[in-house]
Amino acid sequence: MEQPETDRVASIFYFERVINIFVTAPVSSEDRRIYSGRMSWLITYPQTAIPEDLAQRLAKSSNTIYCPLRFLEPLPLDARQRADLLAYDRLIITSNFALRVFLSDIARPWADMHPHGTLLVLSQAMLRKIRDEDSLAHIHVHIPQSENRESLLELLHSLPNDRTALLCGDIALRGTRLPERVRSIPIYTNQWNENHEQQAARIITNAMSIVHRPDHGDARDVITRILVTSPSAYRRLWRLRERLPECFSDRPELFALGPSTAQEARIHAETAKTPADHRDVLRKTIELMLDR
Repeated sequence: MEQPETDRVASIFYFERVINIFVTAPVSSEDRRIYSGRMSWLITYPQTAIPEDLAQRLAKSSNTIYCPLRFLEPLPLDARQRADLLAYDRLIITSNFALRVFLSDIARPWADMHPHGTLLVLSQAMLRKIRDEDSLAHIHVHIPQSENRESLLELLHSLPNDRTALLCGDIALRGTRLPERVRSIPIYTNQWNENHEQQAARIITNAMSIVHRPDHGDARDVITRILVTSPSAYRRLWRLRERLPECFSDRPELFALGPSTAQEARIHAETAKTPADHRDVLRKTIELMLDR
């Protein structure tokens, strides 16, 4: 997928494009057939990141609303911060956005300093992106048995006791038990303010307003299933549900990519279903939504 010039522009464009679709889309007879008598689901992930075959299945099964609950931007590093990062010959990368920042701005100088360095990443998909980079051809890459941070920590404990850096966002993950030798280095910001929340609320309300048109669907329809991608997305979703109670079921079915998000749901006395197979978790979680 082609990388946008800046993630800020891409995020704003995504919000405005979705809003424009829901505000201006004509109500055709095909629209009426599609929307009538079906459930509404919310996925807190960009539609462009969903595999095409799953996107088609979702479109056939539900009125699917795509609304990412995050606003990510690379975090500029000064000379001292960059030098500190480059001093580590073992790096952990757990998010796709962190990997994108690493590959675009850090990978080449890091590999020049550590031609046989080590990367720990979460998934085969991340491994493939690393192997596409010529500058990382001789880097050792490890992936855990399961695509979650708990499994990655088990892998880390099995490796030699070397100094290690975790390349992460500026929001700390609750409950992450990092060994003392691992230093967290933020390389991107995970922003969410009132303006972002208002934009997300507009996406959801505009989508549901189509479903609720008398010639379009059922005025009683609400969002009944939700895929939540991270603990921070869950907390933002909770605020949106409080803000837009008319759009959501009182007890929607929640689906999470991994145990950290499921734990966040339990804090709010809710249960989020996670896939039993912890490989290719986005696909497995969407299939879990579809197959229920």
